[in-house]
Amino acid sequence: QLSAQALLGLKALRELHLAHNKLTIGKIAPGTWREVPSLKLLDLGYNDLSYIPPDLPESLEYVYLQNNRISKITSNSFIFVPNIKVIILRSNRLTSAGIGKESFIGLQYLQVLDVTGNPEYISVLLHSTNRSLSRAGNTSTAGSQRANNRPSRETQRLPTAG
Repeated sequence: QLSAQALLGLKALRELHLAHNKLTIGKIAPGTWREVPSLKLLDLGYNDLSYIPPDLPESLEYVYLQNNRISKITSNSFIFVPNIKVIILRSNRLTSAGIGKESFIGLQYLQVLDVTGNPEYISVLLHSTNRSLSRAGNTSTAGSQRANNRPSRETQRLPTAG
């Protein structure tokens, strides 16, 4: 169980690594993220999340959600994180049908969107760049389409999660 009480008083916390904790959406109390208003990096990889946790802090720039059970991303999933630069959603249960057409619109600072390892090919339209990001067994980065399995330079320079 992750409650707001557990993060109470951590107003200056910039990174929070919660990978491999068997977290589900039901184990994250509503309002939990309001206690960490300075959070830049949140690692929730390798848990049992079925969708993007609500109320992510507005300050968030890097979110790692790989290896969960996420199958749906709505237009509200990232609406309150306008400064997000990196979203890692690799190895979930995402399909094109499970991603809303406006899920990533307005994320003007988004540099890396990794949707590799999901059940099917995923193509995402980013309004701010008017470019389509596609996934075909690789890492997708804003501004380009990658067609190899080697990580991009942008991915290699990311803060590590874990």
